[in-house]
Amino acid sequence: MLNYYRALRQRKKSETPRIRVPSLIVWGTEDRFLERHVMEAGLDLCDNGHFVAIHGATHWLHLEQPDQVNFEIVTFFGC
Repeated sequence: MLNYYRALRQRKKSETPRIRVPSLIVWGTEDRFLERHVMEAGLDLCDNGHFVAIHGATHWLHLEQPDQVNFEIVTFFGC
């Protein structure tokens, strides 16, 4: 994961690839590591991006609110 962050510094903005497949970003509103502007920057890279905020969850939202996270994933995939 560290290499991902290192690569972000080296890449020119004009080289940023688009994510063309439907994508889901599930974000905890109390995340201290990935602030909202970081999530929004990722969403801006998506041609068909969807965003869901899990209120009260932190960076570990899948552990704190697994039922809600699983619901959002299942709903996104239309299962």
